[in-house]
Amino acid sequence: MTIRIALAAALEQHRGRDGAGLNSYESYRKDAHARGYVVIGSTKLIVEKTGGRWTVDAEAFAAAVASAVAELQAGQTAMNQADNDYEARKLHPGGARLSWGSYRVSGAFHFVSSDYDRIRERSDGSWRCNTCWKTASAENNRYECHRCSDWNGCGTDCTLSRVYCTECGASLTV
Repeated sequence: MTIRIALAAALEQHRGRDGAGLNSYESYRKDAHARGYVVIGSTKLIVEKTGGRWTVDAEAFAAAVASAVAELQAGQTAMNQADNDYEARKLHPGGARLSWGSYRVSGAFHFVSSDYDRIRERSDGSWRCNTCWKTASAENNRYECHRCSDWNGCGTDCTLSRVYCTECGASLTV
């Protein structure tokens, strides 16, 4: 038999858990009304309105919170590992999320961007050579895309044609 408790009470019981990442009761109430379920971490929990109050299965809610905490801790551990690997000049295939930004690998280069600079519209990022880790040079010999030529800005470097490193001679045609 499942024990159902008020959504507000379930949130109050688990609010103090470090790293649970719980939202406000109001946001969960809106989700319950609109969808019939709430999302804790990556778990969907069915909610029912009983006696004018939204209720959830107490055990399922506790399990969802525990799962959300584990997911957040795993994500933080992966990000810390990616930071350490990047500092040691070890790149993850495809790219990785870092505590201060992210990078994506493309051939002999990786494009690295800082969240701080990107949010403040100072820089979208830069290409770096995977061999010598120097900032790479770029050639922009392509035509602008339709969006850039007509409306000023597609949000990508659509004219980029080649990335190359003057230090070690590596090259990537885009």
